This record gives sequence, structure tokens and C-alpha cells, in this order.
Amino acid sequence: MPLINGEIALVSSARGSGTYLSNPIALPTATYCLVLVHVTAVSGAPILDISAEQSAGGGTWTSSIGSGISQLVGVGNSIGHALITSGYIRITATVAGVTPNVTFGVVILYFGV
Repeated sequence: MPLINGEIALVSSARGSGTYLSNPIALPTATYCLVLVHVTAVSGAPILDISAEQSAGGGTWTSSIGSGISQLVGVGNSIGHALITSGYIRITATVAGVTPNVTFGVVILYFGV
């Protein structure tokens, strides 16, 4: 029977222009992850990009297969997925745009055997 676990990768908070990284999350038995993004407020003209990266030991990070999530430019939700072939995952969030400010959080659900 598959196991389902979850982690809050990025706690909901207001963030301006820049790149934000979650802490590495160890996934020794996970093979598939769902990435859930919840945007509760925006100002300016923001663009929010979210992706999942993986690493064998937490040092060198590469994009996870299927990890891209549709850009968010307003309040709402988005779900993405990632195929994990290494032992660690982290979330990369980039806020860009004209005087952007975005309040958002990211949760990861991961499935193992």
C-alpha cells in the first residue's frame, strides 16, 4: 500500500521580487510528488514561478521531471507534479514583475511504497 506524506515547503508569507528556496526535504522512498501552491494576495503586477528540484545528497540540484507549475499572476491555486529520482526535493519560487508582492505558500504531498 502506498504511503502519502506531506510537508510545508514554504510557509505562507508576503514576498517581494526575488528567488526563494525551501529547505531540502528528504524523500528516501518517494517517487512522485504533488506541489500545491496557494496565493492569497497580490499587489503590483507580479509573476510567480514555482518549480521542484531534486538532489542525490543535497548539494547539486537539478529540475525534477514534470516539475513546472503554471505561472500565477493573481490570487488562486495551482497544482503541479514531479517525478523524483533522487533522495531530496526542494521548491524554488521566483517572484518577478512590476513592483511585485505576492502572499503565497507551497505544500508538497509525496507518495512512496
